[in-house]
Parts: sequence; structure tokens; C-alpha cells
Amino acid sequence: MALGRFPEAISEMERAVALDPLAPAVHSSYCRILYRARKYPEAKARCERAIELDPQTFSAYNRLSNVYDAMGDYPRALEAQKKQRGFGPGLARVYALMGRREEARKILSGLVTDSSQMRFGYDIATAYFALGEKDLGFSWLEKAFEQRDLVIFTKFDPKFDSVRHDPRFQALVKRLKIPD
Repeated sequence: MALGRFPEAISEMERAVALDPLAPAVHSSYCRILYRARKYPEAKARCERAIELDPQTFSAYNRLSNVYDAMGDYPRALEAQKKQRGFGPGLARVYALMGRREEARKILSGLVTDSSQMRFGYDIATAYFALGEKDLGFSWLEKAFEQRDLVIFTKFDPKFDSVRHDPRFQALVKRLKIPD
């Protein structure tokens, strides 16, 4: 998945589902791959299956929120964020996308002053990009890169579509050294 080899990743997840069809974590992980492959209806179904198998699978709610975000269904993205006990940058991102900018900024303000939240640099960056604050987004993406915070997924994450053609994004992806 991190290399963008989605057909192979999907094939492996099909195998995982065949081996353990009742494992919520397998369906949640499959959702993440389908989301990054931009197969949103299929991703939604996998997240819903994970939640059906175990309503306490909080990663599935977060991933379902990402799917709804990518589909432009922000009310459902917000609902999923809240069910996964969303309180952080994911919630701020959804508020920003909904035009609830002050609520988004309030959450981000609390996160950026709390040093324990530095591990969320990647997600904080996506929230700032959703606000249209590209300079702050790139600043946080750089921090995430320095801390090795999920940056391997950056190249293919739909959350970066709004800045994908920005030279700063291209330079960061190049530094990741992910093969084409």
C-alpha cells in the first residue's frame, strides 16, 4: 500500500479476509487500503463490516470518517469521528471541511500547545490543509517527516490531494524515496 501497489495490497487483504473473515481488524485494515486506492464504496463497506463485527473497533470509525471525508459527506464523517471518540486533528479536519473553521482552530490550538500531541503532526497537517492554511500544513508535515510520523503513506493519501501539485509536497515525497 505504501508503495502504491494497490492491486497487490488488495489481493493480500482478500487472502487475509478468507483466512479470518470474522476479524474486525482485518476488515478495518482492508478499508484503509481501499480508501488509499480511492475505492470509496468498497472501503465504506469494509469499515462497516468491521464495526458490525465489533462496535468497539475505533480504528474502523476513524477510517470510515476518512472515507466519508473523501466522498464529501462531511456530516457522516463528523458522526464517525465522534463515534471513534474523535477529539483531535481528525475532528478538526472534518470541522474545517464543513466550514466550521473556529471549531477546527480551537481544537488545533489545543493540540499544537500540547507537546504530547506532536506525534499527530501528519494529521495536524491535514487539518491545516483543510483550513486552506498551506504554510502551517507544510510546517506540520515537515515535523511529521522529522519524527517519522506516518509519512510513508503521504504519497498516496487522498487527504493531500489539495496540495499534491505544490512544489513543497513534491519535494517532501521525493525525500521519502518511495519508488515509482
